[in-house]
Amino acid sequence: MLSHISGAILCGGLNTRMNGQAKCNIRLGRRTFLQRLAKTLGSVCAEVSIIARHVEDHYSLSLPVHSDIFSLRCSLTGLHTALSYSLHHHVFITACDTPLLVPGLIRLLMDKASPGDDVVVPVLNGYFEPLCALYSRNCLPVATKLLQNGQPKISAIYSQVRVCTVPEDEIRTVDPNLDSFINVNTPEDLGGMLQKTANRETNHKP
Repeated sequence: MLSHISGAILCGGLNTRMNGQAKCNIRLGRRTFLQRLAKTLGSVCAEVSIIARHVEDHYSLSLPVHSDIFSLRCSLTGLHTALSYSLHHHVFITACDTPLLVPGLIRLLMDKASPGDDVVVPVLNGYFEPLCALYSRNCLPVATKLLQNGQPKISAIYSQVRVCTVPEDEIRTVDPNLDSFINVNTPEDLGGMLQKTANRETNHKP
């Protein structure tokens, strides 16, 4: 079990499938995706930072913003940067296009972790969810070597560190609909998310 972790939101994507619109600035209700995630992480994590290619675009939230250290455009670059600047040994990583992330999932990963675990990652349908996971600073030298060799996959770290996996049935105890893993890559994805949240609000009205 971990008591204090950092949180990092990765905002380094090209947004090509969203016709160039920055996904972190899309609104869901009254808040942008980034604002929603900052609030969610802030309710659990001891510190929250934004990892971005263009840091000047994200100062409005009054959170620390760190520029990617490596130029290779991939999520591993964002993870590497987050670990490099983290104030705590473990960092929860999320992407800026998953605005329905629930705080209970982060707490569950913290509860499942032992101090010696380097990765605590959900597994859904037999696949890792590397952008909704905890990482320790022990992953930093591995990530550095992978990026120096031009290898972009976060999951390539896993064979070289201690990994704790969290199965779907446990994830559903805190996130029954697996909302935390719904990401928005296209305008169609956004339309589906907006419709889903609208239907839930309608169904929950007294």
